[in-house]
Amino acid sequence: MKTFQQTLDPAEVVFFVICHPEQRHVRGNAMHSDCEAYDRKVEDSVIAGIERGNAWAWCCIEVRAEWGGLAGVDYLGCCSYESEAAFEADGYYASMKAEALDDLMLNLSAYGWSAAAAVGGDNA
Repeated sequence: MKTFQQTLDPAEVVFFVICHPEQRHVRGNAMHSDCEAYDRKVEDSVIAGIERGNAWAWCCIEVRAEWGGLAGVDYLGCCSYESEAAFEADGYYASMKAEALDDLMLNLSAYGWSAAAAVGGDNA
């Protein structure tokens, strides 16, 4: 297999955030504390968000990194947010972007690319 050497600039990677419906039940998955009353209150709040039509109230989030026709992904399930903006303000977003970028690099190597991601950039 022929190997191609290239440095991947994270600024060239396009990231997408996709909100998928969560398949797991809210009850028993939304909160696990030592206080059943608190867990129930959190679960009730999540269910109310779902009933209001908020897709982010109970979802599985996919962060997708795309470059050169290939993609890398990371998923986080059993999530509850007010909105996409609230998710993106959370610390999980930066971590998931890094994981999706790592997955993209792995996929590039599977196609014979020896790409090294440059550190930094707005999208990293």
